[in-house]
Amino acid sequence: MRKVIDLAARKKIPVQAANSRGGNDGSVFVAGGAVDVPLSWPGAHAHSFVEKIYRRDLEALTALIRAVVTEFE
Repeated sequence: MRKVIDLAARKKIPVQAANSRGGNDGSVFVAGGAVDVPLSWPGAHAHSFVEKIYRRDLEALTALIRAVVTEFE
């Protein structure tokens, strides 16, 4: 997670880091040696008819995913 946060800082991409104390689908692969860095969209009211997200947050998440895919070492 530290590498992703450092990458975001270098690219000037704002991030919000938190622990939801939940799991994620990728965590089952860690035992086999995979790296699991769960990224999530910062929305509100998930799975309801009033689910919402701020455009800037979605754009930052998109930029972070692009940076991880193209520049993660």
